[in-house]
Amino acid sequence: MEAAWLANPTHPETLRLTALLFDALADAADRALRNDDAAGARLAFQRAQTLDKRRGGTGAAIAQLRQRLGATLDDRITLLLAKPATRADASRLYAATTPWLELEPARARSLQTRLRALAANEQNNQEKRGETSADPPQQAAVTPELVTVSRADYARFARATGREAAACGRGFLGRRLRWDNLLGGERRPVACVSAADALAYAAWQGAQDGHRYRLPSAGELQGQPAAPASWLSLCADRACTQRMASGKPQPLDASRGYDDVGIRLVRGG
Repeated sequence: MEAAWLANPTHPETLRLTALLFDALADAADRALRNDDAAGARLAFQRAQTLDKRRGGTGAAIAQLRQRLGATLDDRITLLLAKPATRADASRLYAATTPWLELEPARARSLQTRLRALAANEQNNQEKRGETSADPPQQAAVTPELVTVSRADYARFARATGREAAACGRGFLGRRLRWDNLLGGERRPVACVSAADALAYAAWQGAQDGHRYRLPSAGELQGQPAAPASWLSLCADRACTQRMASGKPQPLDASRGYDDVGIRLVRGG
């Protein structure tokens, strides 16, 4: 897109591709919100804003995107509030989204009213049970945990499922790279695995131990070591053929591996 803008920013094909890229970013932001990934939604939204400014937009497209994401947030919070186990998630999602989304005033008031009513109801229930805010919780909440997948971990998965190694380019003297022929021992983080491999591993590991695993958002990796990089939950197109990886400024081909990109997963979140 950068090359197209430099060559001819008003060419019909440049304008068409710019519109497609904006739509892809809008879809990515919407999809992230539906997955309770406020950080991923914010990243995609901010990139859409930058793109709209670059193409000389009037701001109308961003205003429409705000309305779309506001409706998505409303729908998601409604679903979360419908189940006692996820009601706290509704408040967290609202708090993480509203600082950057700038909801329409009427929608913001409606959501605030519903969330305050929930908080008041919870307080009344506590008082009826003789509890106070200082009382310890009866059951600790499950805190999501980041898991780095090692070569040994991935080897067990590959043996159990017969999964073929993803293409990963070539290394020194043209040697074809694979996840199982990189330098280092089996305790090192796995690399040369595709995003599809990462998702397949997450599903398989969850079936083994009964936990839920998913790819992290960029925000969930803040404060974590930069290496190895990891596939993220954020896709760059509708079909997720391009996916972001931590520390990478551009999306990567999700169907192949890279010798500096591995797998970190969120367990229990």
